[in-house]
Amino acid sequence: ADERHPHASHRFSGYLRATLNVSELLRQVIPPIHSGKTGYAWVLDASAIFLHHPESSFIGENAFEIRNQRNASISFVQINQIQREEMLQGKEGTGVYRSGWHRELVKPMEKLIAYAPVKIQGPFADSFWSVAVVAPVQEIEGAISSVYERQIVLQSVMVFIILLGAVVVLLYELRWSSVLEAEVAAKTEDIRRYAQDLERSEAKYRSLVESAEDLIFTLDGDGIIRSANQHMARIFRANDGALVGQSLYRYLPREQADEQLHLIHQVVEGGKRQRTESLFQIHGEDFWFNLHYIPIREQDREEIVVLGIARDITDRKSLERQLINAEKLASLGTLAAGVAHEINNPLGIMLGFCDLLLEKMEPATMEYNDLKTIERHGLHCKSIVDELLSFARTTDETEDYCDVNATVDTVVSVIRHTTNMSHVSLKIDLATDLPRARGDSRGLQQVLFNLVNNAIHALQGSGTVAITTQPGKQDGHVEIVVRDDGCGISREFMDKIFDPFFTTKKVGDGTGLGLFVSYGIVAKYGGTILCESRTVEDSPENAGTTFTIRLPMEVTS
Repeated sequence: ADERHPHASHRFSGYLRATLNVSELLRQVIPPIHSGKTGYAWVLDASAIFLHHPESSFIGENAFEIRNQRNASISFVQINQIQREEMLQGKEGTGVYRSGWHRELVKPMEKLIAYAPVKIQGPFADSFWSVAVVAPVQEIEGAISSVYERQIVLQSVMVFIILLGAVVVLLYELRWSSVLEAEVAAKTEDIRRYAQDLERSEAKYRSLVESAEDLIFTLDGDGIIRSANQHMARIFRANDGALVGQSLYRYLPREQADEQLHLIHQVVEGGKRQRTESLFQIHGEDFWFNLHYIPIREQDREEIVVLGIARDITDRKSLERQLINAEKLASLGTLAAGVAHEINNPLGIMLGFCDLLLEKMEPATMEYNDLKTIERHGLHCKSIVDELLSFARTTDETEDYCDVNATVDTVVSVIRHTTNMSHVSLKIDLATDLPRARGDSRGLQQVLFNLVNNAIHALQGSGTVAITTQPGKQDGHVEIVVRDDGCGISREFMDKIFDPFFTTKKVGDGTGLGLFVSYGIVAKYGGTILCESRTVEDSPENAGTTFTIRLPMEVTS
């Protein structure tokens, strides 16, 4: 269709042929593509023919051959390898190769190359061109160097500005440095003095706590020890610091630990102090403590801990028991004298008439046996009355001081037969050069007889009784120790053993006056008698009873 034929006739009139000059097209498109100042671009088709090159003689020529034709002295292995393995394979990449010229400059040089494929889609087949951009390495390095130089200049300017600002700030700070330095020095000196005072105060109180003869410790609400002084470590036989972090249950029997933990809970929950006196068994030994629990709140913590201060009052408790027993002795002595005299008279009449009746009765008759029973029990009553009278009566003693070892030897010679018959081993350990002790040997013998007889009874047919004499642990005293490895005395009976008429023996085996009378005799000499006992339940390996008699020794000028 055209102007003359505005309507298509739909008849074949011929064909139109158009020819595209690729080189001219690329000459207009490719030159603006370059790298650096002198870099340029060239184009290869899939057959390695130059479609465009700044040197017109290269256009239409084979890329592998034309370079050798221009300068056969240079090896083009690198660029040929790049063309063959990369560009003609339609790949994209970069590389370096050696060339002998660059535009008008003719000399060997290293060139950088960057290449990429351009895909062409045709009606019958697809193809591609490879476009490459090249430039001398030296030129690229110069461009990079100039960039670095500009960057260095810029960074230098920024550093200068920063330094200038720092100088200004430093000058401003220097204006106040002297004042601030003086204030800091004054504050530092105050802190140093305060720290020294605090350190001295802490050392002082630590010394007081560690040297105290009281147990000073802190606990949490669960009975875990937070701190403990050295005296507490010695009592519990632990190394310094070993108690910290341990529970009360590790060192105390469960019942005693439960009792203390109950008090600690009351202190923590109520916030009030608690004071108590408690008996503890520590490593088999009995200790009485006056305990004071105080609630304290630690700094920076909401938890309340308990400060404990425990004073050892074992000696005081022992003295109290001795005073109580002494008061009992004083009151019972007066009572015993009156009662004994009142009982002795009718008892003598009863025994007298019993003797008369026995003379009239035939032996082996029922009446004779009944009278002998009456006589036996009457004599038993008479022995009790005699013991009461001997306790209450003030006798004229022949000795002020006696030889303790000789007294023990006398007792041993008498009871040796009894121990052999009872299958009891007797061990004697007498100290040499022992001073004489205050007291009458006859009274001291009676005390030892009572203690040894009790020990033999506790052994029940087998065991050992040991009698030891030694200088007292207290200056100016002599000690006599009577020890057995029998069944021991229960804790519930320990406070009653010196009471009159108290006995654990069967009826008829004892009067309950042996220890009572012995206590009175020793007290009369100005001495003390102490008892320590462990039952089989408390300590199976160390069960037994130990009586320790302490008497003042004779002082020689």
